[in-house]
Amino acid sequence: MQEHAAKPTEFFTLNLIAPGLEGFTPPDPTAPPGETWRHRYGIYTLAGACNRIGTLTLVREPIGADRFRLRVRTEAAQAAGARHVVEGAYECRADACATPESWTYACQSFGRDGEPIADLRVEGAGRLLEGAFEAGAGPARRRTLTSDRVAANWALFDVVQRLPRGPFPPLTFDLIDHFDQHKPGHTLSYAGAYAVLLGGRRVGRQSGRVLERGQILSTRWEEVGATEARLHRFDQHGSGVVPWVYWTDDGGRLLFVVSGIEAYIWDAAEEGED
Repeated sequence: MQEHAAKPTEFFTLNLIAPGLEGFTPPDPTAPPGETWRHRYGIYTLAGACNRIGTLTLVREPIGADRFRLRVRTEAAQAAGARHVVEGAYECRADACATPESWTYACQSFGRDGEPIADLRVEGAGRLLEGAFEAGAGPARRRTLTSDRVAANWALFDVVQRLPRGPFPPLTFDLIDHFDQHKPGHTLSYAGAYAVLLGGRRVGRQSGRVLERGQILSTRWEEVGATEARLHRFDQHGSGVVPWVYWTDDGGRLLFVVSGIEAYIWDAAEEGED
C-alpha cells in the first residue's frame, strides 16, 4: 500500500467514477457483510461523464449450511422517460465461485406512463448440469457446454466479499453472464490494497485584490470533508467482457464495481432479512 492516502482520481477505475464519489460516506469497515444481507448500489453510465441512471439491489439469504439464494433487481432509465427492470433469483452453492445451481429471470420495459410494454418482456430459467448449463424459455432454451467451474456475473458481487484481502492463486471459471450468455476462460485475482480519500467535495475559496479602479477576484479550489479508507482491488479478466474491477473495504464489503462504461457505487445496506 502507498505511504499516503490519495484522491480517487489517482487510481485507475476510481478516476472514472470520481464525480459519483463526491460526498460518499463509506460504511463501517469493522462490520463485515455476514451471511445474510441486502445491498443497494447506484448504477452509473460512464459514456462521456459519470451519470447515475438506476439502482441495483442484491439480497443474499442462506439456505442451510452450504447453499444460498441471491435475489437481483435492476431498474434503469431509458430514453423518452421509459425504464427497464430486470429481476432474477439464483440458488447457489456457498463455495469459492458461488456456483449457480438454478436460476430464474424476467426483464420488462415500462413506458413513460409507468405501464409495462407488452411486447418488451422476456422470461426464462436456467440450471447447471454436469459440464453444461441450460438457459432460456420455450424454443429458445438451449444447452451450452462449460468447464467444471462456473460463476454467474451477479453472484461475483458475493464472491469478492468472501475472498482473502491479500494475494491468492487466481480464481478461474467460466462466466454465465446475464443469465444465459456463456463466456469461458475467466480469472479473478487480487490486485493490491490502497489508501483512498473518499467523499471529499470541491469547495471554492474566493479572494480579491482591490485596485484603483475595481478589483481582481480569484478562486482557489480545495478538497474538504474526505475520509481515509483502505480499499482492496480485485480484477476480473476473460473472454466476452472488458476487464471488471471490484473494490472492497477492509471488512470485505463490496463498495465499487467498474467495467468499461458501466459502474456500480455503494448506496446503502440493510443487514439481515429483507
